[in-house]
Amino acid sequence: MIRNSLFILLSASTFILGGCKKDNRLITEEVSPLGYAFTHMPIWEDGVTDLTVAIAWDSDWSLDSNRNPLVPHIAVSVMQSGGTAGLGPDQVIELFEEKNAYAQIYATADMIVAETEFPNDYTDDILPVLTELFQKPTFDEAWIARSRDGAVEFTQGNIRSLWQQMWDVGRQALLSDGPQTDFANYFDVDQMKAITRDDLIAWHQRSFSAAPRAITVAGAIDVKDAGEIIDQILGVVQPDFVANAVVQPVRHNAKRIYLHIADAEKTVMGLVGKLPATTDGKDYQDLVALNLFAGGAGSPLFEAIRTDLGSSYGLSAGMDNLGRNQRLLYIGGEVETDKLNKAIDATLETYAAFLNQPNFEALSGITSRIAGGVRKNVQAVNTSARALLQLKIDNLDPTNFAKLADNFEGITEGEIKERLNTAYPKADEFLILAVGPNSEGFPDACVVKDLSEVAACE
Repeated sequence: MIRNSLFILLSASTFILGGCKKDNRLITEEVSPLGYAFTHMPIWEDGVTDLTVAIAWDSDWSLDSNRNPLVPHIAVSVMQSGGTAGLGPDQVIELFEEKNAYAQIYATADMIVAETEFPNDYTDDILPVLTELFQKPTFDEAWIARSRDGAVEFTQGNIRSLWQQMWDVGRQALLSDGPQTDFANYFDVDQMKAITRDDLIAWHQRSFSAAPRAITVAGAIDVKDAGEIIDQILGVVQPDFVANAVVQPVRHNAKRIYLHIADAEKTVMGLVGKLPATTDGKDYQDLVALNLFAGGAGSPLFEAIRTDLGSSYGLSAGMDNLGRNQRLLYIGGEVETDKLNKAIDATLETYAAFLNQPNFEALSGITSRIAGGVRKNVQAVNTSARALLQLKIDNLDPTNFAKLADNFEGITEGEIKERLNTAYPKADEFLILAVGPNSEGFPDACVVKDLSEVAACE
């Protein structure tokens, strides 16, 4: 799933301190000699030698029913770990470890994101290898077979947890049959076995034949060198190609689906509702609201399940994206089988009460804690580049980066109330899912035994 800037900023990174030059952390929009638009943030501070380049491309491969939707999973693995024409995989790994560098690439249903970080002293060592990995991946047959067969072996031997199976059902209900569902669920062995080297080559040619959606560069590097590095990594592309990478809205209906597994030893439940895409720039309000509702001991959800219902388990809540405009709110966890329906009712009642009259006693503590974490983490080179990239992808002003922590500290009760009233699903609008051995405790549910039956649950 796609990450957004706020959650990236809450991840730990390597931190930097010290003095700076005049343009330190000045965010500007630039263009490379070959014409690539990019966002630049130099970081001239004591001890900072690294630079990070982050790039995102729109991708429609896994949205096209005429293509094998699992190809991107294998392609990104082989592309970054299969070596180059001059260096084997082990040699590439050894070089990157020796130079304290890394590169990663991942694919979502509608996007490809790549990131690389290395000390500027080692640019001459790392850049030629990166250029080959991105422009001329070897896609060695043996390495493809190793990656593909490993995925097949894992899938065949992987006993998916009840939690995983429940969200498989959820994605099937939300996306219906189609390539995006296959891409997201990622366990069709026949599709994996069918992947060929020609597929990977076709994927690479299509995926990297257009200018990226966004490029950001942060760290100990000036504009001139940043542009030259981007040009060398990407080379010349066809500017007239644009991927049709718009995912369709999820098919979300308020219904109940129960996956019956007779020998299951436990029961899990999940509620799913739609949220606005992060392009509205208000996801920081969502993070605060979610902490108010389900932020652990003392939160309404915790009290309803652990205290009022007298259960030994707890539920969690979060947000996730299937695609950039398919953003979801979820609530779920393990429940006692004979209390499934009571747990669902308690969750819905607690959620409805929260929407209507949220308790703001914990607001200042939550906002201060999150703001402190963000303010600390935005000091990191790689976190800075990632957050800037997410702002650019969402067509938001990248200079908002400097105000992310302040946004949390300045949030008001009125903003949260308005967000809950205008952007959040009502309690009767959730898709409700459960998996377990006894469907009798889940009235009015559509009971299925496998994913093929989900489509009939209307």
